[in-house]
Amino acid sequence: MQSLTAFLDERVDGRALGIARIILGIAVLVKGLVTAAILHEFQTSDTVLYPYGPLEIATPAGVIATGASVFWVLFSLFFIAGFGTRISGALLTVSILLVVGVDQQMYSNHLYLSALLVALMSIASAGSRYSVDARLGSGDGLTPRWAIMLIKLQLTSVYGFAAITKLNEGFLSGRVLERSLEPAYRERIERIMSLDVLAITAVITELFLAAGFWHSRLRYVALPIGIGFHITNVVMMSSSGRFNFSIFALVMLSMMVVFFTRNPRIQEDQV
Repeated sequence: MQSLTAFLDERVDGRALGIARIILGIAVLVKGLVTAAILHEFQTSDTVLYPYGPLEIATPAGVIATGASVFWVLFSLFFIAGFGTRISGALLTVSILLVVGVDQQMYSNHLYLSALLVALMSIASAGSRYSVDARLGSGDGLTPRWAIMLIKLQLTSVYGFAAITKLNEGFLSGRVLERSLEPAYRERIERIMSLDVLAITAVITELFLAAGFWHSRLRYVALPIGIGFHITNVVMMSSSGRFNFSIFALVMLSMMVVFFTRNPRIQEDQV
């Protein structure tokens, strides 16, 4: 019981989380700007049907959808700057989920993941470093270790689940990659290796990333591999998906950075 209490009370350096907040905030801001443009096209309709309730609830298209996207962009800027980070992060999470809820065409896995991470970073006092809040003397530059742990577990679950879902004949045979890769890059790859080998390599890479960041030395190898993995996806996949792959890459990078959080107590012991 004492060890659990000590874990919940332990605080770690907030610099890595501050950098992660900025990276995530930029990704969410860019996605918000694009989403606002898309929602603007919906203004020709009088209502938008709320898709997830037991009843089809009609809501004014211009009031909720566009209004939420405007707040999405505004609170993204506050979140990046670290201004009232907990409040702006909470309101940003609500804005994202509201847009997704108003129209299911807005839903995407990385958008849901972004909302979850914004919420977790807000809880974790992500504005304790590199922020307006820190400049104003708010906080001590530290963040709860348990909150950092939740973000780390999220990275592992994303890569682990992605790898597990690929363990099927359709993906491992290379057929999924054949449809997804840009034709020019597919031809170049096939000169070097078959697509089924590439598919297996992708699964192994994701499994490594799911576990490698937890090792104090391997994480320095996992970081460039993870960055290279996502850059490859952005460049080689079909042009229609490059924007979403880019946003997803930034979201995952923000979680990678969190693994480099330092424990002030350990640093003091080393000195």
